[in-house]
Amino acid sequence: YKTISFTLWGHAELDWVKQQIPERFTAVSDSNGRGLVQLMVLRHLNCSIEQGTVFMLFFAVTSKVQEPITGVQNPHEMNQHYETTNAHPFVYKVWCSSAAHTDFYHQFLGINAVLEPELDLQFDPGKTQTIIFALADRDGDHREVIMSCDLDLNGSTGFCCTRNTCNVYGCCDTFGKTASGLTEFWRLALPVPPGVKGTPMVSMHFQSAPRFQDAFHDDNIQLGGIFEEMKFIADVYCFDHKMGLVLEQHGLMTSAAEPCHKAPATNEERV
Repeated sequence: YKTISFTLWGHAELDWVKQQIPERFTAVSDSNGRGLVQLMVLRHLNCSIEQGTVFMLFFAVTSKVQEPITGVQNPHEMNQHYETTNAHPFVYKVWCSSAAHTDFYHQFLGINAVLEPELDLQFDPGKTQTIIFALADRDGDHREVIMSCDLDLNGSTGFCCTRNTCNVYGCCDTFGKTASGLTEFWRLALPVPPGVKGTPMVSMHFQSAPRFQDAFHDDNIQLGGIFEEMKFIADVYCFDHKMGLVLEQHGLMTSAAEPCHKAPATNEERV
């Protein structure tokens, strides 16, 4: 995929997050004892399926056989745990603007994905760098906007100018990532189907030159539905208007110490 990406890194009530994840996982918490949440918004511009917009809601988790991760200071530290696969984004739900993307995420990857045709991400790459979107969820015939966003990212900083990035990665590694861009790998954890012993996983590979901006509580973000229930608060915005992204099945994780079992992917399986 060639993708415009916008991610809200934030936190929510830890007890609420714990109720949404399978028993084999432990929720990662920050230094204030809150659960860590990410909403990743992807507008696919050039891919093997078709253009479309996808919203992915993640909760940060670890396997219960691992030592719990607590006291996370910022999203950059959480991202480092994802990179090293010490923790995983648990895919709670995915909303897709097209039937083709819904089928890919649900049938091929095994992700809880629903069709929401009116989804869109509007991004002005000019001086204002404005992000506008509205995410809605359905319960039967009832449609409710659960998050809307109209943000001016003009004050964002580059990757290397972020103090938290240098604190987590060190200055040399941070400058190296800035020069070449990020090439990262996340292992997404999925809900476990009945009778399955291992944890289904999906690999997310991406190349990115992200920019970050701290969120403020008076930003123009309106919440409803599950985001209001979990008392979501955004901490950091991350965006990239030229991300390269590949998603593929990864197999089953049977324990924290064992790798996922998967045959090498063929070109037809890669998207």
